[in-house]
Amino acid sequence: MNVQIAQRLAELRRAKGYSQEALANELGLSRQAVSKWERAESSPDTENLIALARLYGVSLDDLLNVDKDIEDDVAFENAERAEKTARAQAEREEALREQRAHQAVSYTHLDVYKRQVAGPPVDPTVP
Repeated sequence: MNVQIAQRLAELRRAKGYSQEALANELGLSRQAVSKWERAESSPDTENLIALARLYGVSLDDLLNVDKDIEDDVAFENAERAEKTARAQAEREEALREQRAHQAVSYTHLDVYKRQVAGPPVDPTVP
């Protein structure tokens, strides 16, 4: 969630005299859910946005309106976050490939060791 919207949610809640706990009870949610909205860690779903707008006496547009400059910043941050996530995923995949390659080498060494120690396989049908 956008930080500006999160701050607006907290300001409107305080202006209407609600604590996080009281607002959560009003909406049938946990206090932690409201707290996460106000810290921009998660976003209210559509149903809760509508309920908040009605409760605060504002339109959804007023509740969610973001300045153009901030909108550009958010888009940049989202792109940066997506790039960071993609890099982390690529690193995990590379580590997994290396791990699999190491395991394949280990099995190859084990097969060679078995042949050296045990000798050639014995056919039990040959007397």
